[in-house]
Amino acid sequence: MYTGDYKQVALAKKVMSGGKSPPEGYRSERKEVMKLLTKAHETQLRKNYEANLKGEGGIDFQPVVKLFTANAGATWLLSELSPDGLLFGLCDLGHGFPELGYVSLAELESLPFNVLLERDQWFTATKTLSEYAEEARNNQRIVA
Repeated sequence: MYTGDYKQVALAKKVMSGGKSPPEGYRSERKEVMKLLTKAHETQLRKNYEANLKGEGGIDFQPVVKLFTANAGATWLLSELSPDGLLFGLCDLGHGFPELGYVSLAELESLPFNVLLERDQWFTATKTLSEYAEEARNNQRIVA
């Protein structure tokens, strides 16, 4: 799980501005993959995928998880996860055109450290994905 290590970001800024070498143990490049989904999220996302597969794609789920970038205006409300790692949901890259679509979990997990991708730990869905999508199209951004 990645929840944002602001002390590390502050340290990086200090090191970069002062021209000093990083202290021992400092990660200048991310070596491990951040954990965006809890086991409970992953289980529910996979169950939703299987249910939609059996129901031939007609189920409108509530989003299971919300991911966002703290510094880039991007937001994802995700409702399904396929066996090959594709997430389905409402995707907004911050350009005013939110849309339903797919995003690779591996690609999200491998974004550079400075993107500050996080999981909204307090998000609880109150609508279906299509209701969020309609609202997002009207507002030109995801409101959740």
